[in-house]
Amino acid sequence: TGKDATARWNDLRKLVETSQLGPFTHARLSAGSALLTFLRNESTIGPFAPTPESLHGYTFDRAAVDEAFAFTVDQGRDLVGAIEPAMITIPDRQLWITSTAGSPESTWLRSLVDHGRTQTGVSDSSVAYFEWAGNRADDPDDPASYAFHPAVGHTISIEDLVEAAGELPPTERDRAFRNLWTDSTTEPLLPLDKLRAG
Repeated sequence: TGKDATARWNDLRKLVETSQLGPFTHARLSAGSALLTFLRNESTIGPFAPTPESLHGYTFDRAAVDEAFAFTVDQGRDLVGAIEPAMITIPDRQLWITSTAGSPESTWLRSLVDHGRTQTGVSDSSVAYFEWAGNRADDPDDPASYAFHPAVGHTISIEDLVEAAGELPPTERDRAFRNLWTDSTTEPLLPLDKLRAG
């Protein structure tokens, strides 16, 4: 939602303002027109609601859509349909779409992943596809099974991942922390191994 986008933007704004870049920025916090401006070159970063209407009349050179797993194909196509016209006049425009793995309802992300995988190794593709994922065969309680994560050693430790993952039901743990697609959005009341054990 627009509220979620603004919350993530505020996280970024606070990081920038408390960094060495802080004195060179100005933040406008007005609801609906929040913007962080870098004073030297007047470049800006601002949030937008993930709806086609929210981008009408804007021009920008890069857009980022996070948590793509939450969109259906129709929602995702509507969003891209609003983003692309706003960037069409910019020669070096980029659209970044990021997400952890999804569930059967994540139809837009599934289409993007399938297409991205076909583009790896295609020399003249306009798509850059990156994927980091755990191995389904690995024991999720083994810290080594999280070594694939690109943030390990930068913004998070393997111990942090193991601890956080241990708080979640297995399906959500695998999706959120191991980047493994789930077959279902619901967890069984009793795990089969415990049910069989009596």
